[in-house]
Amino acid sequence: MSGFEYNALDATGRETRGVIEADTERHARSLLRERGLAPLAVEGIRSTAAQPGRRERFSRPRLSRKGLALVTRQFATLVRAGLTIEECLNVLIEQTESAGARTLFAAVRARVLEGQSLSRSLAEYPDSFPQIYRAMVEAGEQSGRLGDVLERLADYTENREALRDNVVIAFIYPVLR
Repeated sequence: MSGFEYNALDATGRETRGVIEADTERHARSLLRERGLAPLAVEGIRSTAAQPGRRERFSRPRLSRKGLALVTRQFATLVRAGLTIEECLNVLIEQTESAGARTLFAAVRARVLEGQSLSRSLAEYPDSFPQIYRAMVEAGEQSGRLGDVLERLADYTENREALRDNVVIAFIYPVLR
């Protein structure tokens, strides 16, 4: 299945935008009609990751460690501002420059719209979201304090990256002398 971005009109005539997973563009339009939406535009989300001959692990969209730190901070800010998970994921899809990250968030959003929890949706991408990250998101969901948990996760991921950078510099410094 692939992700498709869409613009559609709902029953009240209000324009809605989002992402849907489907096999083809035609299938995506059909699914939108089943949901009571009139599709205006449906466009496939391009992924540079899928290439013939590569193993699935390498063809899945992936988020870098630095990207994870940045996105977690954005996600925390959006959740604490009162946006729904779906709205947060829409904002991340729109603001992310990386095509792979857009595809990743579109897939996570599609799973959330299917009724899966955010933590379970993130579990589909263990290369991008470590176990501790997913466990903390799950704890935040269950406690009703997802915004606070994401804020702490953002601090954790940023500190982890800073520490990693310092360790790399410490290893390189003696070589440069």
